[in-house]
Amino acid sequence: MTSRIKISDPEVTALISSGDSDLFDGGTGCQLAAYGVFESVQATRGWDRDTANLEYLRFLSESYLSGDLIYYSDSPVRSPSGPVVTIGKCADIPLMSEIKRSQALIFKNFDQFIRVNTTNVICEPGAVLDNIAMQKLADDLSDGENTNAWLSFQFQFIALGVGWYEGISSTEKGAPRPPLCHYE
Repeated sequence: MTSRIKISDPEVTALISSGDSDLFDGGTGCQLAAYGVFESVQATRGWDRDTANLEYLRFLSESYLSGDLIYYSDSPVRSPSGPVVTIGKCADIPLMSEIKRSQALIFKNFDQFIRVNTTNVICEPGAVLDNIAMQKLADDLSDGENTNAWLSFQFQFIALGVGWYEGISSTEKGAPRPPLCHYE
């Protein structure tokens, strides 16, 4: 599923900070005011809420999978205010090596992150991914070197954008479907 929104679109670039956003303890970089993308494409492209939501989820999924964005914080109690932009002038940030390791971890082991959910999540409305199991898996796979406390949150958006949820809309959470879960 390909999004009709690209990181280079004017609606998106207008929502990327200049590179001086406070991302981490003493670190700066570019962030995307992500929810603004949803609102902006409704206005500029005349999309209804459900179309804008679907394309927004696809955009985030593609951007996380391509490595253009990452949802990153090294602390589970400090949530990022938005995704970190990791391309162009925004790639020159102090924690880029940690960010690249986090991205590589999810890319290299994507199937294992799916499988940990398949066994732990029942396919039904309201079911959520097993974030605790995914974070434990990330820690195990990286020998305790995973620094992204929000890796499972990023994975959630990837799953939404690739269509592994049924019945999602701008007002409905939907239900996970295989391969993210199993039926009883």
